[in-house]
Amino acid sequence: AAQAPLTSSVAVVMVGFFLVPCLLVAASAFGHFRDPLSSSHLPACEWCGGPPGGGPCNEKCETTKSHFKTSITAANGMMSPYWRAAGTTAGSVDSPEVHASVELAVLFHHGAERNGKDHLCYMHNSVCSYLGETYCRSKALVFAPQVYLARDNPMSNELFWDEEKEGGARWNWGANSTSSLSSSLSTFEVIDEMLLALSNRTRFPGLKKVVVAGHSAGGQIIHRYALANRVHDRLIAAGLDVHYFPANPSSWTYLDGSRPVLPAKVDYSSFCRNATIAGETYDFAHAPSGGAVNCSSTYNNYGYGFHAKLVPYIEA
Repeated sequence: AAQAPLTSSVAVVMVGFFLVPCLLVAASAFGHFRDPLSSSHLPACEWCGGPPGGGPCNEKCETTKSHFKTSITAANGMMSPYWRAAGTTAGSVDSPEVHASVELAVLFHHGAERNGKDHLCYMHNSVCSYLGETYCRSKALVFAPQVYLARDNPMSNELFWDEEKEGGARWNWGANSTSSLSSSLSTFEVIDEMLLALSNRTRFPGLKKVVVAGHSAGGQIIHRYALANRVHDRLIAAGLDVHYFPANPSSWTYLDGSRPVLPAKVDYSSFCRNATIAGETYDFAHAPSGGAVNCSSTYNNYGYGFHAKLVPYIEA
């Protein structure tokens, strides 16, 4: 049976535009949280290193790719790669050293393009801009897990995932790593083990807040992880303040079969406008609508709900 999802102790903020994860992480780092859906609270993009007046955040920074030993590394030698900023004293997730100065940890997950290095820089530059260079280079540990597919040509010791099959589970749904090796684990388990490493009070005695965020397909994995993860209560018991910020996922996993009632034609201009989405209200029914009216037998399958075949992480 599936583990009971989304306990009341889990704080999840779901947002719908690209720059907001950076803003939310920095602005909420020590309680300075503002309504993310209010356009009056969104600064121009230059605050995160982008050009004046808006535009992409700055994806340039000095990076280091590290390798995290997982629970299956001893069995098959494979480690989970992740990116972190170079030239900081905040340490790394995998280092056995003590990092007493670290107060904030931010995990920021890439999307379908699997460009973890860029996402690391987006978030690192944003945190530095908001909290200051000194703070972000000594007290903030920002890192970005890297999911590889076989066609990405990972290194021989780097964990990777099989190509997605039609109707099958995906890495951003918590699927297990490649079946070509003797042992595998879920993308959710990789995040579990990284977060548990942060909860080691010998290594991170001053850590106060952990932020788990993702954009696009990264928003998909983070919101599903928030619903089903196994370690949240352990992190809280370790004295950590944990928050989840999924942004721009192209699909959601609902907790039951209830769905918003939509017209036959749904367009982004009327249903996904940032200026009005916070004020939208919907009727709900236990049936699909809009463009999904012909999916009555599958609309609540896992990925969109918790029916049918689940990923092994949730089945366990």
